[in-house]
Amino acid sequence: QLFVLCVLAIVYDLYRRQRSSSDFDESLATKLDLAQDEPQDTVTPCFPSILLIGAQKCGTTAIANWMFHGGILRPLIVNNETQFKKEVHFFDHDDRYKNGPEFYTQHFHHSCPNTTDPIDEMPLAMDATPSTLQHPDRVFETYAAAGKEMIHNLKIIVVLREPVARELSMYNHMMYMVEELNYADLHEWH
Repeated sequence: QLFVLCVLAIVYDLYRRQRSSSDFDESLATKLDLAQDEPQDTVTPCFPSILLIGAQKCGTTAIANWMFHGGILRPLIVNNETQFKKEVHFFDHDDRYKNGPEFYTQHFHHSCPNTTDPIDEMPLAMDATPSTLQHPDRVFETYAAAGKEMIHNLKIIVVLREPVARELSMYNHMMYMVEELNYADLHEWH
């Protein structure tokens, strides 16, 4: 219960920052200072400003849907990849990661800020791929290569669950997939 309250506090803070254009706080001052360090004639790729990560069967889908309903932008479906509605699976799939940051940012080009918008009115976009938790090095390398402003603006929400309950839920999910959906070639239980 305490963990849920912590997640809700983080989400509320993100929502407040998204909606409040008159508040000037330290994070905004930091954003403004960082923005002045970069050359004005370069185009910054649009990375998501929020990563919702964690283990499978921990409630990331419910939290993601709640945040998307609240105005956070979801990833775009690119190249008819309809199976990736909230999860881009960039950091955790080697074949997608090899395509580079340009492949990742095309899912978020709709979140690029208008250059005339103030920093605090920039749209927030979120990638809710839970298994990103297992690839912190890839996340750091990708965001660091994009510039220090991207690292400083990134918010990471980690969702965890009591291990035994999570494992039972995962088992039930996999059994449903095998029995009800006839996934005969299901090999991995993770």
